Amino acid sequence: MTKENQEHKIPIPTWLQKIQDNSSELELLISGGAIYALSQASNFVDEFRFTISALSSDSAWHDMLGLSQFAISILIIGFVLHLIVRAYWLSLVCINYVYPKGVKHEDIKLAHPFKNNTKERPDLYEYILKADNICGLIMFLCICCSILWLGILFYSSLLDLLMSVMPAKVDDFLGWSFIIYIVDLLFSGHLRRIPYLSYIIYPIFTLLDWLTFRFIVNKGLLILKSNTRWHKRTFYITGFLILSVIYTGYTVSEKVMDPSSNPITGLVKKSKDSYTLLNSYKVLNNFYRDKKTYYKPKYSINSKVISNNFLELRISFNQKTGEYISENDTIKKIEDLYTIKINKNAIKNLHWYQWVETSSHRGLEAVISLTNLSEGKHILSIYDESIKKFDGDSITYGGNIEIPFWYDKRAASNQ
Repeated sequence: MTKENQEHKIPIPTWLQKIQDNSSELELLISGGAIYALSQASNFVDEFRFTISALSSDSAWHDMLGLSQFAISILIIGFVLHLIVRAYWLSLVCINYVYPKGVKHEDIKLAHPFKNNTKERPDLYEYILKADNICGLIMFLCICCSILWLGILFYSSLLDLLMSVMPAKVDDFLGWSFIIYIVDLLFSGHLRRIPYLSYIIYPIFTLLDWLTFRFIVNKGLLILKSNTRWHKRTFYITGFLILSVIYTGYTVSEKVMDPSSNPITGLVKKSKDSYTLLNSYKVLNNFYRDKKTYYKPKYSINSKVISNNFLELRISFNQKTGEYISENDTIKKIEDLYTIKINKNAIKNLHWYQWVETSSHRGLEAVISLTNLSEGKHILSIYDESIKKFDGDSITYGGNIEIPFWYDKRAASNQ
């Protein structure tokens, strides 16, 4: 190394050098654990999204959860790619360890026009180093893209909130500014390098850098920008995002059954209208407490099939329910808030009891006798005055929830 290079070399602390030299073990542990945790998070988001769609007509939460699924897909794709490349790197390290001298060109005799490239190192050092660099780049990209995407979600939510109070021209300005900002982000900040235009976009882009969380990863992006060509990094990042979009659409469609095909093997292969298709099924496991779900239901009964003479209905209370009761003087008793029916026949004089599962999951419970019902399918309906509905700019209250159940009268009579 020349004296000039030694003078300009940035000294690296010993502890950081050790982390860099032995980071592969930590990366493998992080990637393996992250893939499992993210797959569980993906299932939770899906189930929560299905429940929100079934219980509420407000599409804001549904859309937000769908976009969050894309952020999870970015991380899953990134960590899976990292594991694949790291496994390739490990195979190179192993074979290089077994045969440290590398290729013995004198023992390889090839016929013309084949020939050995004797200018390269005989071992796999360059390939190992290149694979290691790719692993680091993938890890940075997946974390960076997920942070930026969460920032974009945050700004989009803020923009939706402002649209309800801002004039239309201001909304259009904010929307177009955001689109231009995203285009500039994808093309590595080319607009920021244009003279005079930079003065115009500086205050807007600086604010958006904070609102979209770009300031968290900006230094890393500058390192990437100054060490790679713009068309290569744009190609790689765009390909990475396309893979995430494909994976998101595939996982969503794989979780939905096609009712016109075999109920076991027939899966929908197109993501369009997949959530609508699922919501066409009235039987959701979220309503039944004997079914394991990630989402704690607001309305639930003990089971889908009732094998005794009593049905236990639980309704959980949340902050919105309490706010509705406090704001409406007409709610004096439980019957003013909830109307309970079985097969359109109102159930009167129910006795309500308080139940507590956790500090945040508690509410009221009523026991309903089923002795007068025939065996087979029945519909329990709960009309809740506190359900909020959005119809454009107007808000209305009151909604009906239907829970189907099957009464096994023979089993109940034998108990």
